[in-house]
Amino acid sequence: MATAVMMSAPPPGGTPNTGGGPQHRPQVATASGLLAMLTEPSPLLVSAALTRLLGCVDTLWHEVAESLPDLEAIAEGVSSTGVSSSGGESGEAAEAGVVPGLDESSRQTAAAIASRVYFHLEEPVQSLRLALEAGDIVAVGSGSGRDDGRDGGSGREGGREEDPYVECLVSAAIEAYVARMRRLADAADGASGGASGAATASGGADVTMGDAPSSSAPSSGEDDEAALLSDLDPTKLQRLVDVMFQRCYRDQKFNHALGVAFEARSLDRVREILDRCGGDNGGGGGGGSDDGERLATLRYALDSAVGLVSNRTFRDEVVAIIAHHLSSIFVATTTTTTTSTGTSSGNDKLHSATAVALCVSYQLLGQAEPVGKLIGQLLDGGLEDDVLLGLQLCFDMVDSGDEAFVGAVAASLPSRMTDQQKKKEGEEEEGGDGEEGDEAKEETKEETDIITRTDDVWKSYDAARRILTGGFVTELSLSFLHKNSDSDPLIMDHLRKSLD
Repeated sequence: MATAVMMSAPPPGGTPNTGGGPQHRPQVATASGLLAMLTEPSPLLVSAALTRLLGCVDTLWHEVAESLPDLEAIAEGVSSTGVSSSGGESGEAAEAGVVPGLDESSRQTAAAIASRVYFHLEEPVQSLRLALEAGDIVAVGSGSGRDDGRDGGSGREGGREEDPYVECLVSAAIEAYVARMRRLADAADGASGGASGAATASGGADVTMGDAPSSSAPSSGEDDEAALLSDLDPTKLQRLVDVMFQRCYRDQKFNHALGVAFEARSLDRVREILDRCGGDNGGGGGGGSDDGERLATLRYALDSAVGLVSNRTFRDEVVAIIAHHLSSIFVATTTTTTTSTGTSSGNDKLHSATAVALCVSYQLLGQAEPVGKLIGQLLDGGLEDDVLLGLQLCFDMVDSGDEAFVGAVAASLPSRMTDQQKKKEGEEEEGGDGEEGDEAKEETKEETDIITRTDDVWKSYDAARRILTGGFVTELSLSFLHKNSDSDPLIMDHLRKSLD
């Protein structure tokens, strides 16, 4: 799911081109001469060697791999004091790391070369570490329309998106980001669980399946991987991940971004993605087609939250955000539907699908009162399609098997008796004087919208209540079995009498 995010980068073996078109150079047969130039004291020779190596590293990486200490020393050297950050593994590495006058661009080029070598050696974390040091040389996930000459000034991205080196870096970056965010989330859960453990000794709802593995002792392989991930610069990694998320927003790949956010358990990312999906991405309008795409993303988020997220607290928070966005779509489609002619249209289908998803979200949150209001709004509308939709929602809730929730929804539905009692109490309180009389009038005015239901509307409410708690579903099942039975009633009656 995470590796589906595709970013852009220079083609394998591409060299920076500062001119107006591609530079054609003869193919390098061996890298031994260029590698020997890395130990030269002249910064111009070292810079020229690095530039040529970047163009042939994908074909001669097996030769360049022998000089990885030199390249890392050049990439990590920060001063000309005679000390390099590589630890001085070899005299040549130390000498190469302190070439006086070597600019930052050359150091980034060295990091880019070493990153590609580690990619071919199938060490993605090391490749990512050096790619982050390379900065704009690698330009992973740029895709911003910047023309730096890497594709000959054509601006095409079709070939760059299929670069396996870029896919490797993106995958490693996402895995590192997810691992880091999950560690932070687990630490926060552990801290909150320890602080409230004594007060909630009898309720273990905060302990989830996703938190259990963190208490076990990690293996040596996991320790090595964690050490490598800890070496990554968190600021640069966060900047790269932000660029990848922005690319997803621009390409309308919200499902890919949601997958990463769910794995990382980042509530802020989920909220940002759903807000962008709601129209903040520059897509404009908020028309029917936009709402349809937005609904598809919200339903994907809802299904993923239910099927993939094991942490109950995080899942409930995500479902609450989804329910908020679904509610806004439902209100918008309700307004459109009530002003239409009542014929079936795309907005009617969108309205129905939104109502079903919203009902499921509220049921996952255990909120029966909003579901009762949703069904009441459909039944009060008077449109035949809305009434049928409200009754279908009742059938769906009964099929879910949550009897307690179904009973709570049925109790939240208004009835004729309760409304008549409220009306009578409101009329008695209308005679009050002063502020109490004014408050009674306001409460009575609030109830007038409920009291003015017609007999047909009350019949719909009675049907909904009968479906929820009156055993209507059982009656339908028995009636269906009786009508579709091929047995002879007379024979069955004789068998019953013989058994008695």
